[in-house]
Amino acid sequence: MEKDHLNMFCPYSSGAEHENNLTRALLLILKSSPFLFRQFINFIVRNYSSSDLVTLSQSATYEIYDEIKEVKFYTQVRRDLSEDACEVNLPVVITKEKVDKIPLPKRIEKERQPDGIICLKPNLSLTIEVKKHNNIDWSQVYGHIQVFGDEVSLHKAINITWDFMKRCITEKAAFQELKRHSFRILLIS
Repeated sequence: MEKDHLNMFCPYSSGAEHENNLTRALLLILKSSPFLFRQFINFIVRNYSSSDLVTLSQSATYEIYDEIKEVKFYTQVRRDLSEDACEVNLPVVITKEKVDKIPLPKRIEKERQPDGIICLKPNLSLTIEVKKHNNIDWSQVYGHIQVFGDEVSLHKAINITWDFMKRCITEKAAFQELKRHSFRILLIS
């Protein structure tokens, strides 16, 4: 039986699994904050140039959310998730610094254990690889897509930096603080 590491009380052990805990924290934040989740998904849709995502980005971004039937989050899944494959399945790699050139791999590892997975059914599913550095094994990143089956189309990976994620969280905190102050001003007036 798989442990549910998205349960707040079931962390990974420390040490070598530092990247697993980063992924777990990221998914917990995205799962619990609609504001941050929307910013994360909007970034992916806006910054991807595939013709498959053009239809997603040309429609109003908020319409994407209207079409979502189900959202699923997974960590460290090894089993077949072909039932969760979506119209577009993208590998996402989160790194310290921006990766300038994202290649399409010449070979793909049969690795089927992404750090994290987000499925916005039926539109978009993401396999997430978290790195503390920029030393990336692209065949591993692209190999994660195979968790959705061997027939899934290969799309160029998306890179998100930890700096971007920090800015999203900071903006949310600033927005909440501003909202709190506005409410106090209303009460005093």
